[in-house]
Amino acid sequence: MMLRDFPKKRKIFNIAEMKEIEETYSRTDESLPESRVSSSTCSQECSPQVILQPISENDRILGKSLKDNSFPGSIRSFNARLYEDLFSSTTIQGRRKSSIFPFIGVEGESREFRYDLLSTAQKIELNRFCCNAFRKRTTNTLFAWMNCFQKKRRIGHCRQINPMVFDVIESLKRRAISTKFIFRYEPDKLSAAKIARQLHENKCTDIESIDVLVLANALKNYIREHLDGLVPIEAFERIRSCIISNDRHAREALFSYMPFIFTDTERKLLVSLFELLSMIDRNSGVTEMNIDSLLGLFSLVLHPQAAFTTLDDLEYVKTITRELYRLDFETIPQAVVVHELIFV
Repeated sequence: MMLRDFPKKRKIFNIAEMKEIEETYSRTDESLPESRVSSSTCSQECSPQVILQPISENDRILGKSLKDNSFPGSIRSFNARLYEDLFSSTTIQGRRKSSIFPFIGVEGESREFRYDLLSTAQKIELNRFCCNAFRKRTTNTLFAWMNCFQKKRRIGHCRQINPMVFDVIESLKRRAISTKFIFRYEPDKLSAAKIARQLHENKCTDIESIDVLVLANALKNYIREHLDGLVPIEAFERIRSCIISNDRHAREALFSYMPFIFTDTERKLLVSLFELLSMIDRNSGVTEMNIDSLLGLFSLVLHPQAAFTTLDDLEYVKTITRELYRLDFETIPQAVVVHELIFV
């Protein structure tokens, strides 16, 4: 589906480094005193998760085919050994994978690779990989050659986000859940615009002394006017084209990559913002603002101004915002894991 467009030699996860770390952990575990080992086995609930998932028949057949098609010293042989190391039950049972490899697993469930367990270099590679899915590709050779001399389009742009915006969100989490028509009612637009400008200019602001309605609208103003939204225009255009053409498979694939096209600060801001909206929705009996109303308002905030060219775009941004709210920002897509981790 989407993977045919991506290079097959890019390495997100450095296997050699992980195996070296694994051996270090193994040597450390062997040198532990007997008393500590016995005490740790008695408290399995406090220890890292140990995956006790038997290998399936399909995995055994695939592992055998990889092994049969390899020859000593080749890259294919390394892939076969790597596959057996990662998915054989005997290897997984005896190791604390949660402390070494960036995935967690429970019996009966598929393994999940977690974003927060990746190193900085791995996060950068993952970001580049997922961003490639949203970049337009030129099929014409002449245009592709001419584009080499033009300034390349980047997915989004470098946003300087003031860390104080997270203090604003934390303050709203405490006060907004008991405020009626939060984010919808705008009593003082000039004051909200002034506070948003102060956030943009990194000026100190006494957040707690600001009226909660003004502070909420200042947050919207800051993201919309000074950050020009958070969703890259390339992402909006690609998903919009999938919606128009009714390409469901490409649309699902693009959405699975979407949480990882943002920088760490942008991801943190999105997650914190969605947590705030969820809290307001849970208290909708007081705030009279449900999640559909909130996402409808923030669909105009999270997308760049360039996304609003026709009236139909209003429906597209609402659809994308709703899907973005439902996405898992912590679990890495399995397509990326299989393509980049196993077959490198």
